[in-house]
Amino acid sequence: MNKTWFMGYLGLLLLVGGVRSSVASEEGAGAELYARGLAVFKVDPEASINLFAKAAKLGDTQSMVVLGHCYRTGSGVKPGRKTAIQWYERAVDAGDLSSLYELGQLYGFADPKKRILPDYAKAIEYYEKAVEQGSLEACAELAALYASGPDPEFHDGEKAVKYASVLVRKNPKEAGGFDLLAAAHARNVEFDLAVKIATQSAAISALDLVEMRRERIEGYKKGRPFPATASDRWIFIAAEQNSVWAMETLACMHEDQDGRMYDLVSARLWHTRAVEKGSRESLVRLGLLCRRGQGGPVDMPMAYRYFKTAAEAGIEAAYAPLGRMYVGGQGSEVNFKLAREWYAKAAGTGNRAVALEYTVLRRAGDSMEYESGEQLFERAEKQKHIRFRPDGKSLSALDWSGKVFMYYWLAAEKGHTGAMQEVASIFYLGRDYFVSEGGPEFKGINIRVDYRRALDGYEQLAHEGIVLPELQECRTLCAAGIYTKKSIPK
Repeated sequence: MNKTWFMGYLGLLLLVGGVRSSVASEEGAGAELYARGLAVFKVDPEASINLFAKAAKLGDTQSMVVLGHCYRTGSGVKPGRKTAIQWYERAVDAGDLSSLYELGQLYGFADPKKRILPDYAKAIEYYEKAVEQGSLEACAELAALYASGPDPEFHDGEKAVKYASVLVRKNPKEAGGFDLLAAAHARNVEFDLAVKIATQSAAISALDLVEMRRERIEGYKKGRPFPATASDRWIFIAAEQNSVWAMETLACMHEDQDGRMYDLVSARLWHTRAVEKGSRESLVRLGLLCRRGQGGPVDMPMAYRYFKTAAEAGIEAAYAPLGRMYVGGQGSEVNFKLAREWYAKAAGTGNRAVALEYTVLRRAGDSMEYESGEQLFERAEKQKHIRFRPDGKSLSALDWSGKVFMYYWLAAEKGHTGAMQEVASIFYLGRDYFVSEGGPEFKGINIRVDYRRALDGYEQLAHEGIVLPELQECRTLCAAGIYTKKSIPK
C-alpha cells in the first residue's frame, strides 16, 4: 500500500480544505474523529480507516472523500471499486462536488482481468456535473470519450468539439487540448479542420512527440479518425463524404464472408471509389476482385493495372500477384523475366507463400515462356510417365513431382482449364496427390495442402463454367479460417 502517496494526499486535503468546524455536536465529533484518523494512519492504517468510517457516519464529508480514495487506491485497506463509489456518492450527496470527477473516473474504469466493465453512461453523467462546477479535467475526459473513447457507440463529434474547444481556449499552449480538438473534428467528419488543428498541436509539441503527431496528421488526411475505430453508421457517413479510410474499411466489411454486410458487388464499388480518391491499400484488393470475377465480371487488364500501380508504389502485397500476371500474360504480355523479378521481391519481404511458385520460375527454361498452355499441359501429362533422366538415372520423387507441378502450374496460368483442375487438386490433396500418382515414396515431398490456393483454382474453373464439388468445400473451410489439414479441428 502506498502510504507515502496517501499522506501527501491527506496533507493536500488539510491545506485546501482543512478540518471543518461545526456548531453541531455530531459534526464536531466527526471532525475530531477525522483528525485522529489522520494522526494515526502512519502507525496504524486499519485503526485510521475505522476512525474515518465512524466520522463519515456522523456526516464528516472529508472522511467520506478520504474513504473513497482509500478504497479506490488500496491505501490502508483492500481496494474495492464498488465501496469507493459508495463513499464518493455519499460525499457528493453531502455537498462535496470535487468527488464528481472521481466518480466519473471510477465508472469509466475497466479491468478485464478482474471482470470490471466500464459504465460510460454513468461516467459521462458525473463528468458533465463536474464540468458544471468548472472541472477542466472532467472536460478533457468528456472530449476524449466523445472523440476517441473505446466504445464507438458513445462517439459524438459535436459534443467532442464543444468540450475540446473549452480546453484549447483555457490552455492555448497545451498541445494535448489541440490533440483532442483535432480528434473531435475528425470524429465530426471535418478532416480538413482536423489536419489544421493537429498541425498546430505539432508546432507546440515536445520534440519527442512530434513524430507521433505527424503520423496522426497523415491519418486525418486519409479520413481516418483517431483511434481508427468507429461505428458502422459513422463509417458509412464518412465514406459518403469521401473519407478514404472509411471507404477502405467499408469495402473490407462487405468482403467479410461471415459478416452481416457481406456483398462483393458493394465491396468492389467501394474499393473502386477508394482507389479513385488515392487509396493504395485498395489497389490490391480491387485487383484480386477483378482477377477472380468477384462482385463483377473478370477483368484481367484492370487487375493487371491495379497490381502494377500498387507494386510500383511499394505495396508488398502486390508483388506476387503482379508476377503471376506476367507468368500467364493475363492482362499483360507473358514475361518470365519480370515475373521472376516480382516474385523475388515478394520472397524478399519474407512471404513464404510464394516460395513454391518462385522455385518453379527459377527452374523453368526461357523457352517455356513461348509455349502455349496446351503444350505445357501435354508436357505435364508425359512427365507423369517419365521416371528416368536422359542419362538413364532414375528421377528422385522431389525432382519428378517438381517437374509435374511446374508444367501444370505454367499451363494453368496460361489459361488451360485441365491444368487448372490439376493444380487445384494438388493444393487440395497436397502430397497425397503425388502418392496416388507415383506411390508411397512420394510421402516426403514438400507440397502441402493449401485450401486457399485450391479455392483460387476451383473459382477460376467456375468462371470457365466448370463447377466441381470441391469448390464449396474449400469455400466453407476458408470461411472458417481453415487453410491446411493441420488446422482442421479434430
